[in-house]
Amino acid sequence: MAPPIRHVDQGDIIWKAGQQQDHAFSIVKGYVRLFREHEGSVLTFHQLGPGELLGAECLIEPQALQYSARAASDVALIPIGREELRLELQQTSSWLSRFVMRTLRDEIAGNREYRTHFLALYSVTHQA
Repeated sequence: MAPPIRHVDQGDIIWKAGQQQDHAFSIVKGYVRLFREHEGSVLTFHQLGPGELLGAECLIEPQALQYSARAASDVALIPIGREELRLELQQTSSWLSRFVMRTLRDEIAGNREYRTHFLALYSVTHQA
């Protein structure tokens, strides 16, 4: 059975910063902007496209993400839950399972470092 696809219209919010998320999305079609709102202005700091993973942090543990996500174009997303990932990885060899989890953790750490650095730089350069 094919996974369900969630369609999001251009301009619609996928989630707002601070909302609890327990799944990620594989982007099938379109582009998603990641942004934060700061003192009345919107700061876009990254854009994701087809083949990329949105909200990968949630595959490790459910959490309230510190950024918002908006469809920059019409978007098609496949939701990926933690339990689905666990079941898929159980069906693969143990080395592949470890490789996937290590790669996922590395990507999450890299994305978190990028966002933290960018937002800190923005705060310093936009002080009154």
